[in-house]
Amino acid sequence: MRRVSIALALAALSVALAAGATAARHATPTLKLKSATFSGRWHESHFSGRLVLRGTAGAAMRVNVGWFRKELLGLRKPKFGPGGPFTASVKIKKGKFRKKIRIPRGLFPGKYVLMGYGQAGAAVASIPGRIFKLGAPPEGVAGQAYASGSQFGPPTKRIKGKPKKIYAKYVMAAFPKITPIVTNWSGPARSGFQQSARFTPYGYLAIVTAKGRPLHPGVWTNVLAAGPVGRRRVIARVSVRVG
Repeated sequence: MRRVSIALALAALSVALAAGATAARHATPTLKLKSATFSGRWHESHFSGRLVLRGTAGAAMRVNVGWFRKELLGLRKPKFGPGGPFTASVKIKKGKFRKKIRIPRGLFPGKYVLMGYGQAGAAVASIPGRIFKLGAPPEGVAGQAYASGSQFGPPTKRIKGKPKKIYAKYVMAAFPKITPIVTNWSGPARSGFQQSARFTPYGYLAIVTAKGRPLHPGVWTNVLAAGPVGRRRVIARVSVRVG
């Protein structure tokens, strides 16, 4: 079913972008897309910004584009975040243009495919498909970050009872390129605890363990960060309530 749904989504995008192909092709205006890039910033594994299109047009026209994660070409669903397809329509003037397009939330690093066309009256100019990339920040990106009451347990926002350990699990979409990589636990005042962390095939696992009696009730938070002191950047954080 997943392969079928992906195929249908791509087919729908192709039909939408090919709509102008039925228009008359005489006097086709020139349209050259020089670049398609993401512009914005990463903050704790969340990207906010725009898709920026740059190019030149031989006439004023409306440009329709669609883009999606490259994995969909192989009928594979991206491991993290939405894969698309996404569409947008903008008006441009004759000459050089630079247009910013809103993008959906929750995008992750990876390669994307863009295609489209421009339409001026009955004339249509196609935009050949191209691959562009959303790069990861130096500190990396967590595809998933959650707390659990056991090492292999499910995500949770609350742990009932009197636990002696809490696990923070970070599944990385892109690993850090800067060091050191550190984690830190914080909890209710006067709580005695010790903490540890280790690398895993999927990312990082941070553990807080009570000293003596169970962990105090209240909110416990773990922060994963990378980089030297003074320039350290937070990758992600998880919080969980005990009690």
